[in-house]
Amino acid sequence: MGTNYYTRAPACENACAHCSREQYIHLGKVSAGWRFLHRAYRDHQPDGIDWPVNDRPSWLRLVSLGPIEDEYGQELSRAEFLARIDSMQGGIARDSARARDLCGPGYDAGLRNDFTSEGYDFCDSDFS
Repeated sequence: MGTNYYTRAPACENACAHCSREQYIHLGKVSAGWRFLHRAYRDHQPDGIDWPVNDRPSWLRLVSLGPIEDEYGQELSRAEFLARIDSMQGGIARDSARARDLCGPGYDAGLRNDFTSEGYDFCDSDFS
């Protein structure tokens, strides 16, 4: 079981009918025993995001867009959220032998678009 986290990005300044509301942007997921899995957006970014999200600095820009909350509506401060992620860095890495042992012989992080950047785990596909 895990918990997903989102930021509520405000509508753009000159919003038209289709983008006149805030949007929830997936930031990633906490799962017991694993490193935090950051949501990457390398080729297809959410509306209003005009940069690729493929490493920690570009991902931190997402975290700064608006309030952060979990999938249950619990809001966290940016500092609380980042501290939670940092506390999980000792967990199982998605590209490790331990991950392959836990997930079985057919596990291949690359097939899921998982990658590691600067010691942080990322996934560039939808997940929940």
